[in-house]
Amino acid sequence: MATPQDLTDKFLKCAICFNVYIHPCTLNCGHTFCQGCLLKFVETKSGAVQSKSIPCPCCRQDTKVPDPSRPVGEWVTQVKPSIIIQGLIESLSSEGNHASDDGRFESLCCVLYHRTCSSLVTIESMKSQMEIFISRKVAQTSAKVDLFTKKVSVLEVDMAKANSIADSVKERIISVTEAAIREIEEKKKKKISVLEELLAPTQAHLKTSEIELQRHQQHREFMNRTLHAGNHMELYIACMSTETDKLSNLRDKEDGERIESIDFTENTDIMDIQLGEISVKYNGGSNLISVPQMYKTIDSRTDESDMKDLLDITVLSVNGRETVVVSDTNNTCLKSFFDRNYQSCSSKLPFENAPGGIAKLSENQVMCTVTGQLAVVNVTPDLVLSSTIATSRSYTSLAIPNPYSLVAGGAGSVDILNTMYQVVTTFTTHNDDTLFMWPDHMCVCNYGNILVSDWCKKSVTCLTLAGKVSFYKPPGDRALSHPRGIATTYTGDILLADGNKVLQLTESGEFVRDVLTSRDGITLAQGLCVDRKGSLFVCDGSNIKAFIFALGYIWITCICFVVNL
Repeated sequence: MATPQDLTDKFLKCAICFNVYIHPCTLNCGHTFCQGCLLKFVETKSGAVQSKSIPCPCCRQDTKVPDPSRPVGEWVTQVKPSIIIQGLIESLSSEGNHASDDGRFESLCCVLYHRTCSSLVTIESMKSQMEIFISRKVAQTSAKVDLFTKKVSVLEVDMAKANSIADSVKERIISVTEAAIREIEEKKKKKISVLEELLAPTQAHLKTSEIELQRHQQHREFMNRTLHAGNHMELYIACMSTETDKLSNLRDKEDGERIESIDFTENTDIMDIQLGEISVKYNGGSNLISVPQMYKTIDSRTDESDMKDLLDITVLSVNGRETVVVSDTNNTCLKSFFDRNYQSCSSKLPFENAPGGIAKLSENQVMCTVTGQLAVVNVTPDLVLSSTIATSRSYTSLAIPNPYSLVAGGAGSVDILNTMYQVVTTFTTHNDDTLFMWPDHMCVCNYGNILVSDWCKKSVTCLTLAGKVSFYKPPGDRALSHPRGIATTYTGDILLADGNKVLQLTESGEFVRDVLTSRDGITLAQGLCVDRKGSLFVCDGSNIKAFIFALGYIWITCICFVVNL
C-alpha cells in the first residue's frame, strides 16, 4: 500500500522545482506546476508574450491566456487551479504531516508504530481547536439564520397578501376575457350572416338556371320523339310549343351580375386584443434591508502592544479561502486574517513606514501605499512582499480603475498614474476651489469613476479619468462629520463611513439613509469593503466587523387591472 511519502514523490511534486506543489495549476496539456514556478518560466520565454500563450515546460504545448491584456505577471493566475491536487496536499498535510518553514509539508512518522512521536498531530489532539472553530461558525451561522428567519417571516406575510390580491385580479381577468369572447362570437355571427346574404342572389340564380336546364332537356327529348314518330298532329303540337318558347329564350340571355371574387379584410386591431393592463405598486425598494446583521468580528490585535488604527481593508478569496487584509498604520504593517486547519490565523508584514490605502490586484495579490512608494504584496493567504515601486510623492489612498492606470491620493491632490507609475493627470482645484486636503480613502464605482472621501474637506468627490468632477457635500443635518472609508455595492449604491455611522448614498450622491449606527456597535468606522458575496466589512477601532445585507423587503400594496378592450 502506498504511503503518504510515496504519493508525494510520485504525484505531488513540481517538475520545475522538484518540491511539493505550492498553488498547483494545470495547463491544457494536463501537466501541473507550481504557480510561482510557471510564472518564472514564462518570464524567460519572450515568444510566450508574442503568442499570448503559456508554453508547457514539459511538452511545449501552448495554453492560450484568457485575458492577455492583463500584465504578464497575472497570466499564470488565469490558469485553472488544480483543486484536486491542492485538496490532496492539504489532506495529507492535515492527517499525517506537518508544515515546513517554506510553507511545504514533510511526511511525519507513521501513527501505527510511533504513537509517542512528539510531532505527531492526531485528530484527537485537534479536538479542542475544532470545537472552538465549529462554535465560532455556529455563532456566525446563527446570526445568518436569525436574519433570514425575519426575512422569510416578512416575505410570507407579503406573499399571502399578494396572493389574495392576485386571486381577485385573476377573477377580473377571467370575467373580462369571457365578456370579450361573447362579444367576438356575436360579431362572428353577424359577419357570417352578411356573407350569406351576399351569396343568396347568386345561389338563387344558380337554382333557377338548373330548373331551366332541366326544362329545356325535357323539351328537346319531346321534339326528338315527335320527329321520329312522323305523326302530323304531333308535329303540329311540337311546332306550336316551340313558338311559345321564344320568350324563355329572351330570359335566358339575361344572366345578371356574377361574383368574381370574395375577400375579407382583417381588422388588425383585433389581432392584438388588449384585455387590460396589470400595474403593481411597491412599498420599500431599498437594496439593503433596514436592520443589518453582524455575523463576525475579528480582533486585529496580534499582541498586547498593538494599538487600534485600521485605515483600509480589502477581502480576497485565496483558493476559495476568505482572507481579510487590513492596513495597520499605528503598527506600520499589513495584516491578513483567515482560517486554517480549523483555527483562526493571521499574518503580519511590517514596513518601515505606515501603510495606507489598499487596492486588490487579483485574488492573491494586493497593492498598498507606503511613504514614498507602492508595495505589491502576495497573499497566500500569508503576506509576502513581492516588490516595491518608488513614487514621486507619498500617497495615502489607492484605487485601480483598469489594467492601464491607477489612481492615488495624497495631501492636497489626487493623481492618475500610468503603467510606468508616472503621473499623467493631477486633480488639485476645480473652478478655483481647492478639491482635496486629505483624501485618505477612495474606491472605483460600477461605471469606472473614482469616488474620493476627504475627511478634512468633509466631502465626497467623484472623478472621471477624463477630468470631470462632481461633489457630495450635503448641508444642515445631513452634513458629513468625519467621512472615511468608501465602497460601492453591486447595485451601484455608495456606502460611506462617517464617524460612528455608515451611510447609504445613491449613484449620484444623494443621501438615502443610515445603514449602520452606534446601535449596530459602530464606534469609529474607517475602512469599508463589500466582498463578492455582498457582505460589508467595516474597520472599527481594532476590530473588523462583518455584516450581512440581503435584498430589501418589497411589500406589494396594490395590484390594479385596467380594462381596455
